[in-house]
Amino acid sequence: MSNVSFSTVELAVRSGDNVENIDLISCYIQLGLEQAKSMKTLQKTKGTYLRMYHTLLETMCDSCLSVKWRACTLEYIKQIMPILLEVCQKQEFQQIRTEVNTFGAYFLHTHATHKSQV
Repeated sequence: MSNVSFSTVELAVRSGDNVENIDLISCYIQLGLEQAKSMKTLQKTKGTYLRMYHTLLETMCDSCLSVKWRACTLEYIKQIMPILLEVCQKQEFQQIRTEVNTFGAYFLHTHATHKSQV
C-alpha cells in the first residue's frame, strides 16, 4: 500500500469500506506516523496526530459501521495515546482521554471499570 496516499486510506478507514481488512487501520496509522515525521514544525506534526485521532474517534462513534470495525478503531486510539500525551498540553490530553472513555462507553458499551478505559 506504499503508493496509496494518507488521505485515501483515511477515507477508507472512516467509511469502513473494507471491514474485513483490519490491517487497513494499521496501514492508516503507519502512514500517519510517517507523515507526522515529515512535517517541518511541531505544530504541523501535532496536527497530523490530532487528525488521526479525530478520524479514529469519528469512526468509532459512527453507528452505521460494524461494531467490530469501531472496536478496532478504539484499540488503535489507545495505541496512539502515548504520542498524544507527548504533543498535547495536559488539559488538552485530559479532554481527549475523557472523550475516548465517554464515547467508548456510549457507542461501544464499554464500562468505566472495563479494561478498555484509557
